[in-house]
Amino acid sequence: MTKTERRRALIADLLHRNEVQTQEQLRALLEAEGIETTQSTLSRDLNEMGIFKRRNIYVVPMQGLDAAADRKELRRILKQTVREVDRGHNLVILSTDPGQEQLLMVKISESGLPDVLGAIAGHGAVWVATRTVTQAKSLASQISALRNQ
Repeated sequence: MTKTERRRALIADLLHRNEVQTQEQLRALLEAEGIETTQSTLSRDLNEMGIFKRRNIYVVPMQGLDAAADRKELRRILKQTVREVDRGHNLVILSTDPGQEQLLMVKISESGLPDVLGAIAGHGAVWVATRTVTQAKSLASQISALRNQ
């Protein structure tokens, strides 16, 4: 296991065991475990791990679910977070309440939905890229259908 993998495993463990509200608080917990890190490294770790804040507490997204449970979780998250599904050329734009975009981006990226090249989260929206306009139309329809089930 690399140094990064060890640090990230410890971050996940600490977030499961503690209600962490700030990166500084998390950094102090890591230091208590003998791991020193910079704020920029910690910020990058949180982002790449898909960690988000819910009610001002850092939350680790669920992983390792079977396909059926994963699809059910995606459907639940789409229902709870997506306010509107739109499309522009080869992009599907998912409007959401601010603070929900990171979770949504991670779930879409990990969903296994066909044609998803990648996703980017911004304030109140997730942009999902496909290769073609036709794929974007299809993906928008799939997401809408999942959300409305």
